[in-house]
Amino acid sequence: MKVINNKHGLDMKIIRLITVFIILTAVIGTGCQESEDSYPKQYPGYQCRATEPIARSINTDCNIQFWDIMFKYTYVKLESYFYTVGAPCNESVFRIKYINSKHDHCEPDYTFTLKMNAMTRDEFFKPGSIQINKLDIYEESLCGGIGGPASNVDITLIWDEVSLVGSVYSGKGRFIINKDIPSSFPGYKYPAQEIPFEFHARDRERN
Repeated sequence: MKVINNKHGLDMKIIRLITVFIILTAVIGTGCQESEDSYPKQYPGYQCRATEPIARSINTDCNIQFWDIMFKYTYVKLESYFYTVGAPCNESVFRIKYINSKHDHCEPDYTFTLKMNAMTRDEFFKPGSIQINKLDIYEESLCGGIGGPASNVDITLIWDEVSLVGSVYSGKGRFIINKDIPSSFPGYKYPAQEIPFEFHARDRERN
């Protein structure tokens, strides 16, 4: 990992400290409950819940690099889920978690939750492109975690190859951030870039 400069390194420490403060405040104020099958809470107001897990890809090895708001990291494992969300959202969701190669200091794991119009598994898992205009970004590290919806996003999800063996889908693709996404920290942004992914579904009947 290369620090852009000393000022940015200091800024990053400040950002991480702010993140820890926010998380501690939330835990002290409201407590924290998680279930084994929980998905990231949906927005707005946690009203929209996952109704059907359709396909998942767990512990997939990879070697992927992309920029966050300050640094370029290498990610070595992926966890992905495709599921539907009920009313009032009525959406399909593709959630991809990128696991960092390092966790020595505050190197983050990132989860991108891509939301689209409701579609079936067969409609989603096929070569082609899908326009994404709603996105949540979650960051987790030794310093804590923070996340929420991004605003005014323009993203294209592309499946380059898809295969089906029995009821198990596999494939490779990418999502393209067509324009910079402002972060919650003034002056910082997730830059326009192309982020690849792989998906190797597990048979739900056997798992």
